[in-house]
Amino acid sequence: NEGREGADVVVCYTSEPGTGSGKPILRLSNLYRPRPLFEPAPPPKRFSKDGEATVLFYSPPNGEQPDWLGEIFQWVSCADEYSIDELDSSGRVPFEASYVGRHNLDARVPYAAVAMRLLQNALDDVTAGAAGRSLTFPQPTSHFIVTTHDVDYLPAGRTNCIIRLLKNAASSWLEGKSLGLAMGQISMAARRCLNGRDSLDQISNLVQGEKRREINSSFYFLTRHLHRRDANYTSELPGLRDLLHSLEKEGREVGVHGSYNSLDDCDGLPGEYDRLRKLGLIPQGGRPHWLRVTLDRLIPALERSGA
Repeated sequence: NEGREGADVVVCYTSEPGTGSGKPILRLSNLYRPRPLFEPAPPPKRFSKDGEATVLFYSPPNGEQPDWLGEIFQWVSCADEYSIDELDSSGRVPFEASYVGRHNLDARVPYAAVAMRLLQNALDDVTAGAAGRSLTFPQPTSHFIVTTHDVDYLPAGRTNCIIRLLKNAASSWLEGKSLGLAMGQISMAARRCLNGRDSLDQISNLVQGEKRREINSSFYFLTRHLHRRDANYTSELPGLRDLLHSLEKEGREVGVHGSYNSLDDCDGLPGEYDRLRKLGLIPQGGRPHWLRVTLDRLIPALERSGA
């Protein structure tokens, strides 16, 4: 109720009494219910409105607005993932076990964003009807693209480059079934043997290409190598400090790509943020390596990291 006098519209549940404030009121069905942490989310229910088809966790009574706040919370909290016991070899939720996977939903649909848009439409309906105006931003932007780069490889000498290219070639041939790509990578390795340029050293080219297109971006770097699935470098790599500061001077964010084991002990991720701070940087953002996370560990670790 605080701040209600300055509000454009009051959002409340159908179970709540009328406000009598004269404000436009949007009433949502009161459907969300907390559930035990390890209980899966309810199965999806088909829903369509104003030509928009989506799915809901909770079906509203006929003629009532869905519980859009509950729907949005279910998606963005990823709470259903706590109910999944069998993880893949990297400790991640397999796609087929995810909510979208096991219910055969279209993974290309941003369900949380659709719920947000339908909530916005409902707000517009009540404000336009009552006040003759809409809350929609006057010049809407249809998409924002946020560009981030996980730096899983950095040049660390000729031998390292040759080994990486030959591994890539084997993967391209045996897994990707692309003999042409494999031969191209073998050719790059041969040129590197003859002291040619490192074809995997692409950060400078990437930044210059983004500048030409007036694109900004974030670069997330690993700082430790404690597992074979970590990158080929650490924060002690010669020249890394200069590279990171050059990215900052170009206006790029430099953040932390949390290592494979960064959430396995209390000081793991905070220590990796501190490693970048010791190089004179101020890391704020980041992304876990291999997306090997659960929110109950990730959020406290980020808080301890000052991220």
